[in-house]
Amino acid sequence: MRYLGLTLFIFIHLHIEAQSFRTLSQTKPGIRKDYEKAKLEAQRENTNASIILLLKCLEKDPILVEAWTLLGNAYHDIGEYKKSLNAFTKLSLIHPNHDIRTNYAFGLTAYKYGDYSMAVEKLTLYTTSNKIKGQPLEQASKLLENAIFARDAVQNPVSFTPTPLNSFINTDAPEYLPSFSADDKTLLFTRVVNGQEDIFYTQRDSLSGDWGKPIALTQLNTPFNEGAHTLSADGSTLIFTQCENKNGLGSCDLYISYKKEERWTAPKNIGAPVNTMYWESMPSLSASGDKLFFSSKRPGGFGGTDIWISRLVSADKWSVPENAGPNINTPGDDQAPFLHIDGQSLYFMSNGHKGMGGFDIYLSRKDSTQKWGKPIHLGYPINTIADEGALCINRTGETAYFSSSKRDTPGKGMTSKTNIDIFSFPLYPDIRPIPVTFVTGKIFANDSHQPLPAQLEISVTETEAIIFKAKIDSSGKFFICLPSGQNYSLSASYPGYTLYSNHFTLLDPHSALEPYYLNILLQKINKPANPISTEKMVEEGDPIVLKNVFFETGSAQLNPNSLHELNLLSQWLAENAAIFIQINGHTDYIGSEEMNVQLSTQRAKTVYEYLINAGIGRERLRYKGYGSSKPVADNATEKGRKENRRTEFILLK
Repeated sequence: MRYLGLTLFIFIHLHIEAQSFRTLSQTKPGIRKDYEKAKLEAQRENTNASIILLLKCLEKDPILVEAWTLLGNAYHDIGEYKKSLNAFTKLSLIHPNHDIRTNYAFGLTAYKYGDYSMAVEKLTLYTTSNKIKGQPLEQASKLLENAIFARDAVQNPVSFTPTPLNSFINTDAPEYLPSFSADDKTLLFTRVVNGQEDIFYTQRDSLSGDWGKPIALTQLNTPFNEGAHTLSADGSTLIFTQCENKNGLGSCDLYISYKKEERWTAPKNIGAPVNTMYWESMPSLSASGDKLFFSSKRPGGFGGTDIWISRLVSADKWSVPENAGPNINTPGDDQAPFLHIDGQSLYFMSNGHKGMGGFDIYLSRKDSTQKWGKPIHLGYPINTIADEGALCINRTGETAYFSSSKRDTPGKGMTSKTNIDIFSFPLYPDIRPIPVTFVTGKIFANDSHQPLPAQLEISVTETEAIIFKAKIDSSGKFFICLPSGQNYSLSASYPGYTLYSNHFTLLDPHSALEPYYLNILLQKINKPANPISTEKMVEEGDPIVLKNVFFETGSAQLNPNSLHELNLLSQWLAENAAIFIQINGHTDYIGSEEMNVQLSTQRAKTVYEYLINAGIGRERLRYKGYGSSKPVADNATEKGRKENRRTEFILLK
């Protein structure tokens, strides 16, 4: 009898193994009928009704493969990824080879849930099947790349220790979208009050270093929603988003306000071509104030929301926006740009680049050609399976600020939709922006000492890359942020005045409170009434040193770093056709005077010939070498000798 019982057990066990799954054609008619109803409800997008019917089917027939498949898809459609994953896991246990297409749904669900290893496994099975071709294969292959990337990111986490801001800022209401003044002393953010968005600001306490009690920006807040904003480096210009204004151009537009005597002017719609009938939001203003980055859903981009760039043409007038390009924008949504005051580091959020799923945060840096490079993923757990939002970085580049809702344990579920607060965290070195310094000054006339709205250009001496180029306003004042530790060339010009050139080195960072000063004096030009041969003309005024013209040691061969300056000089001469100049060469006192005169003459002639080759008539030019006869500094020191080795020009009349 005992042997008979064992035989019966083995028989039943083998029978169950043989019947470990059942297809729709094998199940009972009543169950099949409920399944067809569930399928119809799913097609009608009545997902919850479909789920109820499917659970009823599976209660009666727990191994019905079609029911588990449809249930997994249904849970996925309503964002219940854990339940969807459970359904697909059950399906793979009862019938691993039911339908190869299920592996894609399984992999997609695992990716969205944050189980990246499972996603890689299932998507690999799907993409290596010879049954999958064309667009489905291409789509799955891209998702597999993302899953591999996310899996590796989780296995190699970066440093991330977020800290919530104080209770003055983070309250029971949602707070988000932080932005800063360049001196890190003013914080702006958006808070939801009585169901609508308003802008608040707070000042940093000079003693404790913490933020004080926020104040509503009543001069700008309205019954409409005021959202994302950006503050100029000097704190005088605020650009922000306002939505649902019936007088706007689109659903959300960008508005601008200026700080005048501690009060903000009435906000003004920036207007076309920045604003359109489409959605514009999330502005970021460059430290120089002449470039505006923003998000827009306008056509002509790469996908849904793209990042665009507009340049300040004149007061209150912006250029037609240019797309930030394929390194930044994708067929997905790319938005929330934040341009650090270094002008070289652009942070943004995207769901179109390789990432963890949803929106992740990326960094793009300008390359040697001043184009935006391939974006860098900020890493896990800064980026997670949840949507990561807008990020801003303080002046030093050491601390980031962002808004976030409370998140469950990474990899165990999606974002918990609780209150949104503002957090800060230290940036690990690889994703920090370039250290910056502040430069300020004034351009004025030598004769009247009146300010001049001159054209100012600053470039990196070694690469000739232009860092800043703009017309200064009528005050003649400028306030610029530049990367530290580099050599810079500067030029300034204004009609009726001589070209000014200089160079300087920013080895140490300067703060907004203690900037590097550059006061620029432009010399008035007295044009000759009846131009004659330069041979009979006399020198007028003080010579202007071409401080960015360099020669190889002991040679009249131009250093390549001189070409930018000489091109500016030739352009200036072309724009001022009535100007006649003499190019002077000077040396220090080292060596014989005969050799010094010869070298200085050859160097002056080299510049003379360069200008002629650039199209300047030789009748407007002459040159002369003075050797060491006209020093401007003490030849006893290296610093003095360096100043004495110079090339200059002087006006002729």
